[in-house]
Amino acid sequence: PYEEEQALCDYLADYLERTYVTTGDEGPKVAEKKEDVVAVKDDPFAGFKPVVKKLEEEVEYFGKGKGKKKRQRAPKKPEAAGPFTLNVDSFEQFGLIGLSPPTSRAEVEGSIKELREKKEWYKNQPRGSVPTAKDIRKL
Repeated sequence: PYEEEQALCDYLADYLERTYVTTGDEGPKVAEKKEDVVAVKDDPFAGFKPVVKKLEEEVEYFGKGKGKKKRQRAPKKPEAAGPFTLNVDSFEQFGLIGLSPPTSRAEVEGSIKELREKKEWYKNQPRGSVPTAKDIRKL
């Protein structure tokens, strides 16, 4: 019973974790790409080195000249963590399971813990003892 509510708890907890707790897992993806590269055996170009050939004629005719000065740009500021935002649908989903959504980044960890606990609570409830999300939507 209450599979929809349990799935909603999982979804919201995963969403909050991915969006506000973890900061990207680039490590494993890079390792997988390196495995795809196959070493070449009996390479016909094994002893060669790349050579840049400069012709004197090209240098004479195609000189750069003074041209424009490059614009000096201000160094980029490190991106500060953006404001904490949740869309309206997330607020509604939290309301369906009877929890209040986090209103700041500091509250995200607590909300994730509450969502996991609420999922376990739904697992232990007998069928019909609590109004379902569909019943709440009808109201």
